[in-house]
Amino acid sequence: MNPGYIYALQNRSFGSNIIKIGMTTREPEVRAKEIYRGVSGVPEPFEIAFACKVADCEVAEKKIHRRFNAYRSNKAREFFIIPVEIAKKVIISVCQEVNKMFGYYTDELIVIENQITDSLEDCADDPPEVVMLSINSIVSSPLKTSLLSDEQKARVEIIAEIFANIFRDTSDAWIMDFSRDHNPETEIYIWEHIAMAFLKIEQVKFLSEEQKKEAFGILLMRSMTSASKVLEQFKLKTFSRKAAKEILREYKLDPRPLVVRQLA
Repeated sequence: MNPGYIYALQNRSFGSNIIKIGMTTREPEVRAKEIYRGVSGVPEPFEIAFACKVADCEVAEKKIHRRFNAYRSNKAREFFIIPVEIAKKVIISVCQEVNKMFGYYTDELIVIENQITDSLEDCADDPPEVVMLSINSIVSSPLKTSLLSDEQKARVEIIAEIFANIFRDTSDAWIMDFSRDHNPETEIYIWEHIAMAFLKIEQVKFLSEEQKKEAFGILLMRSMTSASKVLEQFKLKTFSRKAAKEILREYKLDPRPLVVRQLA
């Protein structure tokens, strides 16, 4: 057992949705100062958004990093693009889970909180054999076509949190919807990239509800077709063409059209 802390750090130079999530066996403020001194080119010190005490910080860190893997800013670093409020919920949940594993029970998990120490290139062309269909001709697969693992459910809950201001559905409803998919892992992966692109929109928290819905619509369409076709076919209402290009630039996957199985 390796007791310590899981910390979430923010830096004003990086933006509000980029946080560093790591572990330390010492006091979190000491680690925050070490990171600031060890990172070149960062003009502002790191702030501790919050830190949790946990029975085994190595086990907890691995679980948390795996859960947030799709939201890494850099695959080789511990920086994630995720709202701090959502990160806080997930980290608390994992720390409680790890504490129970080791028979360590405490309600005082949060020990520190809010402390300072115009060209567009498509990722790929549309895949071949794409057929345009009316949405009215498509029938959803039944619920529980697939069973989601606990890890997949946890990832879907994060997606639901990110889009909570756009969709009023509960996380359970989201999970049930993903159970309709024949390959939920692929769909979850795509939605995680839509969510990450959405969070990269500058000043996303200050967008109106209408703007958030339009940004989501742009990204959803981009997940199924090329950026050039999105710009050609999507009817922009609240964003300029230039702003739409910036939104599209943040989605990194190749387009994957909706797979439709013909009924017998």
